[in-house]
Amino acid sequence: MAERSFIEQWSLTFDDLGFVNGYRKTMRIWIALQLKFFCLHGYFPADHSDIASDCTAYLAEQMGCSVPDQSDYQFKARRARRHNQDVLRHLGFHRGTDRDKATLKLWLSEIFRGNQVSFDNMVSQAFGWCLHHKVYIPSRKIMGRFVGSVRRTFRDDFLVSVTRQLSSDTIAKLEVSLADPMAATGFKRLKDDVGAAALDNMLSATERLAFIRDLNLPMDILEKVDRAGEGRPGLD
Repeated sequence: MAERSFIEQWSLTFDDLGFVNGYRKTMRIWIALQLKFFCLHGYFPADHSDIASDCTAYLAEQMGCSVPDQSDYQFKARRARRHNQDVLRHLGFHRGTDRDKATLKLWLSEIFRGNQVSFDNMVSQAFGWCLHHKVYIPSRKIMGRFVGSVRRTFRDDFLVSVTRQLSSDTIAKLEVSLADPMAATGFKRLKDDVGAAALDNMLSATERLAFIRDLNLPMDILEKVDRAGEGRPGLD
């Protein structure tokens, strides 16, 4: 889906104006800001730095008012929280239930599995899901913890699935390698550079390569995993 333009994102509809105009004039611009910000991101601004000045200016232009002073309104104040609840009711959102969170977790797990998806991208996609299903998760911090849990679960499940495919002989060899990580075929030495083209270096590299091949690791498990870089799912 093509990304919407700035004007599409921040333009007030007749329905928006009807809602905003239900407040006294000094409050309308702030309600409008929270409304449009939430519709775009799925969460409310934490402070003024979250909203670009051109967004405020564009909304003020639509409403025929001047750009207000930032000191007139604090997004973390009790009044702002009341306004948040008003916006949620107006949009028909409900606070995420255990069932909502379970469904979201399953959805995230499916798009994450085997794909290179960054943490921030997953958070954004999760809020996109919430916007579509009218589910309210209070902040990026809370959503971040939720996404982190999904990533850890994937990582743990992935490692368990690998472990289950290892033979007893492979496990025994790996335990020896881990017990003495700096030995010739120790875990920390397995990825050493070959070094200069000297006989000893070649023999050492050959020994490490033979050790790795003899492990008979289940490499086919990586066929459905994106190995493009640092963003590998659940492995970072």
